[in-house]
Amino acid sequence: MPYGLLREFSQDGYIDFKKIGTKSIELNSWRYYNYENTSTLTWGLEAYTEPNKGISEVVFLFYDNQGLAAAYHNSGKISYNGKFTEYFTLNTSGTNYKLNNKNEKNEIFYHKGERVSKDSATISNTYLDSSGKVISIDDMKDGVDYYLNDAGTIYSNCLYLVKIIVKYCSIGVLDEYIEDETSYIEDFRWYWTNTMFNDYYYST
Repeated sequence: MPYGLLREFSQDGYIDFKKIGTKSIELNSWRYYNYENTSTLTWGLEAYTEPNKGISEVVFLFYDNQGLAAAYHNSGKISYNGKFTEYFTLNTSGTNYKLNNKNEKNEIFYHKGERVSKDSATISNTYLDSSGKVISIDDMKDGVDYYLNDAGTIYSNCLYLVKIIVKYCSIGVLDEYIEDETSYIEDFRWYWTNTMFNDYYYST
């Protein structure tokens, strides 16, 4: 390109013909680089599916010390054999429809975020009590701490354990994925949204 090689858009890899049709699916790349409010993640799979089987989606579940905080859904790819780059906007929600508060089964989850009181609560937000249950503003009590539900948000300067779930499905006669016949292939990686170790975590 006129501006030189754009490495974040490059894809490389090879085909191991011995693994074709063997259900050999492995995460072989996990690198990330953080800016002030943006994080770039490059990940890759070596995916050899069986006949009439396929990958309908790859889901990243981000866990912090409060539990499941956010989920990122990778779907609609023709092939998951290769390397891919994703961009996350940090410290805010609703900027990317793939990053949300639905787990691998599309079930809504909640996350205890900033601590709030009844006086500072607004109707436009969702709040949780100390046990993590949703509570309405009308049921809030004075002098009790509640939490803003910030599920679907990834923050800067935080350490996350990421559970990578590959949804491996049967394929029907119309090339549709049969969700009832889905098995999960899981892996785990760390994800630290700090700029301090950028060079290390993007080159390793």
